[in-house]
Amino acid sequence: MDHIEQSITEICCAALERPSLDRDQHLGEVGADSLVIVEILTRIEVMFDVDLMEEYFDEPTIAALAEAVRARTLTSPPRS
Repeated sequence: MDHIEQSITEICCAALERPSLDRDQHLGEVGADSLVIVEILTRIEVMFDVDLMEEYFDEPTIAALAEAVRARTLTSPPRS
């Protein structure tokens, strides 16, 4: 687990008030309602300067969100 995935795991665990989550768990199936999802995605956006709303709905797992952050931060200039 790299620092991106670790940070996203910490964000998700805090938002869901859970001590741990599996990287491949569907976040909606472990209690992420729409308000929690917005909280998670907002914290990821602030931390990594990426908007992952579309990616979340494609595959709502920590692993997929981390991969999307990696892909965006390697190929995109910072947003202004």
